[in-house]
Amino acid sequence: MNSSIKNLLKEIVDENGIAEVTKVDRCIELLSKKYGAIRKEFLLLNKALEYGVVEELLNLRHKYEIEIINRIIISRLIVRMNIPEETARWIINTWAYALGILNPKSIGDINLVFPSKKITVGRSLEGEFYDSIYNAIRDVEPQGEIELLPGVHYGHFRIKKPVRIYGVANDKVIMQCDTSPVFTIVDTEGVVLENLTLEGMSRTEYDRCNIIEVVNSKVVIKNCKIIGATLSGIFVYGKKSDLRIENSVINRCLKSGLVISDDSKCVLENSIVSTCLDSSIIVRDWATLFLIHSYVVDGENTGIRLINDANLFSDSSEISYNKRSGVIISYNSCSNMKNSSIHHNIGYGIIVSDASCTTIENCQIYQNSISGIRFDRNSDVYNYNSNINDTVVKSGETIDDQGEAIKSETINDYVKNPPKVSMEEPPNTLQSIVIVTSFVLVFEIITLIVAEIFNILLEGEGVKLHPLLVAACIIGMIVGVVYIIKK
Repeated sequence: MNSSIKNLLKEIVDENGIAEVTKVDRCIELLSKKYGAIRKEFLLLNKALEYGVVEELLNLRHKYEIEIINRIIISRLIVRMNIPEETARWIINTWAYALGILNPKSIGDINLVFPSKKITVGRSLEGEFYDSIYNAIRDVEPQGEIELLPGVHYGHFRIKKPVRIYGVANDKVIMQCDTSPVFTIVDTEGVVLENLTLEGMSRTEYDRCNIIEVVNSKVVIKNCKIIGATLSGIFVYGKKSDLRIENSVINRCLKSGLVISDDSKCVLENSIVSTCLDSSIIVRDWATLFLIHSYVVDGENTGIRLINDANLFSDSSEISYNKRSGVIISYNSCSNMKNSSIHHNIGYGIIVSDASCTTIENCQIYQNSISGIRFDRNSDVYNYNSNINDTVVKSGETIDDQGEAIKSETINDYVKNPPKVSMEEPPNTLQSIVIVTSFVLVFEIITLIVAEIFNILLEGEGVKLHPLLVAACIIGMIVGVVYIIKK
């Protein structure tokens, strides 16, 4: 219960008496005169008098405990005044305290909150302000506004109702997060984020998160800086998601700057996506990106990557100076690019593969390191009045086909141009006789030398023919014939 109001009402009751204060309209007159202005809480306290709250409290105070009294009267007020239970409880406790029925030590203060069309968060010299964005989001009316004054705000905020959150200037209002997104917007529409700087910060190596997540919601992001994401800057998914990004900058993300997924739609207009370690923009799984007067530049990887039935419509945009290809369109994806320039990418300007297609109209494609456009036999490229200064490469095969083609070319070349082999001619008859005789003589000489050494063939006055010589002759002939056959 708001202590200032409960004490104020008690002072009036003590000064004027219960009979005077409990007159309808007299109560609000006394409260306003003492406070100096009319507050919404005074109107609630006065309205409760019309439904006999004071009479019921006074009649029931000797019959029941205060909690039982609360349950009885609160249920009646909820129905009669069409108010939430918390508001009804506040009314009962405030009047019970002022009438002396409720011991002030038995309860704590309850801050009654009224939905507001506009809430200001931050220190201000004039007017009321909130010091918590959590409470501001909780208390603001649907389609209301939350103004953020200059400062650094840390936290993770979940939005499930239409609201506009804006800063006085995007370089003065900084919002930070580490393990969870700054904003998670779920199942709503009409959310606007404007004039904010949103930063990712990693306290440890395990702190990883996207900065903004949009789930089945319609969101507009205007004039914002989204920098330093430990995952991706913005992650949007869900069939009902419709994200529009205007006049904003997304850079220095450890993954992608923008991921559009799961049948969602995104319009990126007059904005810059740069310096991301993964593909600067990823569009996948039936999602669609409209790129209008925007820049996708200086990426550490591919500029824009389309995967799995994704769609890209680009008009008057630039995709350049990315350290891999400018645009990769793959797995049955399609793009339509008009009045756009794709240049100075370290790789191909555009790659179209895996049954995908692209149409380029009045585009400029030049000074990409490898070539301007590369597409395979299952994909299509349609060119209308575009200036392609780089080469266009049509790959007739997939990677596997290319490998098989290389093997086939090697085999064909081997068959057509076999390597030269040096092979001796087999010996003729005369050469064969000479070879056999040579082997016979060699084996006989070796046998005689061995016999002489061991005195085996020495008999009487000289050397006589020994059976060993016959054996040596036969062995020599056999070896000679084998040699000739091998030749």
